Formats: sequence, C-alpha cells, structure tokens
Amino acid sequence: MEYLFSYGTLRERKIQLAIFKRLLPMRKDEALGFILSTQKAYGKYLLVQKSDNPKAVLPGAILEVTPQDLIQADRYEGPEYQRILVPLKSGKQAWLYIAK
Repeated sequence: MEYLFSYGTLRERKIQLAIFKRLLPMRKDEALGFILSTQKAYGKYLLVQKSDNPKAVLPGAILEVTPQDLIQADRYEGPEYQRILVPLKSGKQAWLYIAK
C-alpha cells in the first residue's frame, strides 16, 4: 500500500468517486516542511511550496492508494503538477503533488 497526501480536492467524496470509482481510506496528517502558496494553479486550485521554516507543517489527509490509483491521480492532476515523496508528521512517507 502506498500513501498520497492531499491538501485539496482529492479529499472530496465526489472527486474520489469520479477518479477512483470508490472512496479511499483517509485520515488526517501533516506534511513536514511545506506550506500553502499564495499562488493558485489555473487561478483557483491550491498550490504548496517547500518552506524555509523546517518546523512548517501543511495540514491535510493521507489517502491509501494502489499503484493504479496513483496513475489515475496523475491524470487528474495534469501536467501542471509533479508528484514527490515527502515525510509526514505520523512518520509515514506519502506522495504529494506540487507545481512544476
């Protein structure tokens, strides 16, 4: 099992059903060393950025995903985002989408 960290739309029921055709197991967590950006993708979608503050945390949720789920999520996020592996407050590591 892999983990995907979401700080935005991937936490929404309707989005999960549209992309993955099911609801994903999800629980709250925080990504370490990241913050919300003041910029938005396409003028409306949240973006995150690496923080200069090593104590910065980004609240969100971790989703339990399969490799096929990650492929579906990559398609959903599109070419403006890239997926990177980041540490979480829980001690797990998860994939996180950031702007390219």
